[in-house]
Amino acid sequence: MVSPKFLKVGSFFQGLANVTLEENGNRKKGFIDSRGQMIIAAKYDDAGDFREGLAPVRLGRKWGFIDLRDRFTVSPKFHGAGEFHEGLAVVQLWNQWPKTGPAYYTEETAPLSFFRLLKDNFLLETENSTLLFPDRYDSKIGFINPAGSFAIELRELDLADDFSDGRARIYSQGKRNFLTREGTLLSAEWFDYALPFSEGMASIQVNLKWGVIDTNGRVIIPPEFDFVGSFSEGLAVVSVPNDGKTRQGKRLQGAIDKTGKMAIRPSFESLSEFCEGFAVASQGTDKFFVDRTGARARITNLPVCWGFRDGLAIVGPAGQRVYVDKNGRIVAPFDKVGI
Repeated sequence: MVSPKFLKVGSFFQGLANVTLEENGNRKKGFIDSRGQMIIAAKYDDAGDFREGLAPVRLGRKWGFIDLRDRFTVSPKFHGAGEFHEGLAVVQLWNQWPKTGPAYYTEETAPLSFFRLLKDNFLLETENSTLLFPDRYDSKIGFINPAGSFAIELRELDLADDFSDGRARIYSQGKRNFLTREGTLLSAEWFDYALPFSEGMASIQVNLKWGVIDTNGRVIIPPEFDFVGSFSEGLAVVSVPNDGKTRQGKRLQGAIDKTGKMAIRPSFESLSEFCEGFAVASQGTDKFFVDRTGARARITNLPVCWGFRDGLAIVGPAGQRVYVDKNGRIVAPFDKVGI
């Protein structure tokens, strides 16, 4: 449908995908439609995806937002910006890096890799690092509405995620919490770790154990698991101590429902989130589909690489992977050799 001609292509949102083109060593981003036609010229230094009619784009060292007709609705003025979710977008400003010290970067001297949301910048740090924010730059994070006005004023935070279920996960001084749309903290307690809200619930970690809270911040499943994933199709993956039968002392994984009841007995070395009725499980080197009861789904004998999206999954050994439907029928190749 679209021949290979781009340096990078993102996913499609609202009919457009951001693409990267390179000319004379300069990389620029624009947007194409599903036919591969350039709808918005590749003139931006960086860009996010279109969500709710707007996309964040960077010109030089500042981010703003454009609409589907390539008009700026919010002029470039932020050092980092995310997509709109539930009517709000996270934005970030900072003054210098590091926050203290005899030598530091300013807006004029910092590398361009510093000009994006910290949570998106893998060149700077990863969220799971225990040395995440020592002497970090003095950033402030807030949320704006589509008009560019602050719905949640700038405040000193280390990270902030997009809104989901009316709540946004935040990170400060090694702990996690959530903001409401009014900008108030969801919980009086800061958690050791937390996952974003999904299906009205968020998994949280307290004293090395995982449980679940609701959108009011109430604990509905006490922290008693080694891990609880995000809810998907009414189920969440959980990890429990192994019984000595798994390889290399790995934990066993199963799934619970929204009451905390075990819906799938922990018997797998890994279990993915459910999507379109199936999850990907593994035992040893064997990777296969399971249904909502945990029973093996006899869809294909090929090793599973990725679960179902839009009715198709990717299976097969590297270099020979193919798309299959839910009947196991091969629909198209995934690996295209020699393009």
